[in-house]
Amino acid sequence: MASNLFHQLLRVFFLFLVLQPFAVKSLQLEFLGNLEGVQKGEIVNGINQVKQYLKMYGYYYPHEYDTKRAVLDDHFDEKLENALKAYQQYYSLNVTGTIDSDTMKSMATPRCGVPDIIPNPTSKTTQEMSPVIADAFQKWAAVSPFKFTQAQGGKANINLGFFLKNHGDAPFRDITLAHAFSPQDGRLHFNEKWNWALNKPAPDQIHLKSVAVHELGHIIGLGHSQVKDAVMFSAYFPGTIKTGLDKDDIDGLKDLYGY
Repeated sequence: MASNLFHQLLRVFFLFLVLQPFAVKSLQLEFLGNLEGVQKGEIVNGINQVKQYLKMYGYYYPHEYDTKRAVLDDHFDEKLENALKAYQQYYSLNVTGTIDSDTMKSMATPRCGVPDIIPNPTSKTTQEMSPVIADAFQKWAAVSPFKFTQAQGGKANINLGFFLKNHGDAPFRDITLAHAFSPQDGRLHFNEKWNWALNKPAPDQIHLKSVAVHELGHIIGLGHSQVKDAVMFSAYFPGTIKTGLDKDDIDGLKDLYGY
């Protein structure tokens, strides 16, 4: 794979590190009062704002791969509980993992806009995404003479990254998940606007490997298939996994390269 696999992804994540040292932000104490006593597993209006607060200051990351456009819901999930515990420990509060009165007072206090915790998400993301992308390449390598290796330096033949709508080539449409260019261009671009999942996707998430396998088919020269079960069928439904190559995918590759 390309040595600069996450080159464009770095740009996205570094936006998170642009600090605003003179900003002050807080949550309304009256609003938080409605959430006192809410337990993990419950869905209560307003939880999303608590998630947003904790995300803003470096405690809460809702998905395996987090972007500034990640959707925050009102579900009191395990990640929120862990984020609350980390916040409480940081401010020497009673570590309960719930929205108790002391935590509410702390979160409602005007404060600096600089995150308390500034992690290095790029490193963690690279470690998580690399095997996913490698597996996507392997799907095609297993049924063809092609071999793919990750470039350790120099110029790579295939370059992948996450981009916004207008990114220097064909702009993403609102419904576009990703696009790739035929041989020997080697560019594969994922649309950053979507809620991507590395593992089993939620109903509103897009399974990264499923889309990667499809787009890599274009990278090696395949067009779209009319067979709905084929990886190279043009449509993908959120919340689903579609990584297994259909006979139509394999036959198309054989016809294209004559092996």
